Amino acid sequence: MFKIKQGSQTCEFCIHDSVFNVANSQTIEFLENVLEEVIDLFSTSDVSHIGGDEVKYGQWESSTEITKFINEHSEFCIHHSVFNVANSQTTEFLENVLDEVIDLFSTSDVIHIGGDEVKYGQWELSTEITKFINEHNLQSPADLQIWFTNKISNFINGKHRRMMGWNEIMGDIKLHHYTTESDILTKEKLAQNTIVQFWTGSLDLLNKIISHGYDVINSYCEYTYLDYSHYQISLEKAYNFDPIPERLPEEYHSKILGLGCQMWGEWIPTIDRMNQQIFPRLAAYAEVGWTSLKNKNYQNFQQKLTSYFYKRWDKQEISYYKLIQ
Repeated sequence: MFKIKQGSQTCEFCIHDSVFNVANSQTIEFLENVLEEVIDLFSTSDVSHIGGDEVKYGQWESSTEITKFINEHSEFCIHHSVFNVANSQTTEFLENVLDEVIDLFSTSDVIHIGGDEVKYGQWELSTEITKFINEHNLQSPADLQIWFTNKISNFINGKHRRMMGWNEIMGDIKLHHYTTESDILTKEKLAQNTIVQFWTGSLDLLNKIISHGYDVINSYCEYTYLDYSHYQISLEKAYNFDPIPERLPEEYHSKILGLGCQMWGEWIPTIDRMNQQIFPRLAAYAEVGWTSLKNKNYQNFQQKLTSYFYKRWDKQEISYYKLIQ
């Protein structure tokens, strides 16, 4: 699996069983507009950040309280804007979006809701949110995020799907410089059937998540981020990545469902440049995913590159990173 990201907006690519419901006229309409609108459409499934998508949706076009926080220019960063989860219209909007996503991808069993890198500043300054936290006996903004994430999880479960999100949705660990200790005081517990996609934090944190019974996709950024240079994550380092962390008791190994490798595209100007970041490391991650640790052999993998993969990619005119021998 790899992902392309513009700001907080993400497209995720992988080989799976999900297909379009082509019997639905909305699917056809969606595909007709996909080249221009796909990023805007799918970004609304991220329940961590809010931006221009809600205005495009048409719910609050006249609301200065929303539009004053929106910048439609092409820029990327961690935005301050967050959903007003105390407003019932927010829940209604997100449920409508999720209904559309579930309908479009009717065979998908898992829905990824994002949830990473939430800045709590607007919540902390909002009297409406503060009142909501107090009324629901919550302890912090992170507690509120877990509470609302579980609400979304219940909705997704009701559609016979399973929720997945980045590991910040656990809520009780300080992972970012803009988060304070008081932000992460929590009593709420993330829904137990959630799949946690681990991308940042210590290996001890990963082991803790698993030992608490959660299934995990291991996407640890120091090994799996394809936007990192080939110097930072060499092909050999990518190949040697083990999704099962050290010191994890064998009884928990089955909780690692797999790995993810991500292609964030903020600094990637062309498709060729993107492919040079992805290939040949994507082939290494594929072998990591289906090969047991004892059967891995980097020298053998290198031979496969020259005898098979390079020829295949050349034929397909895929630009790939040339290894310096």
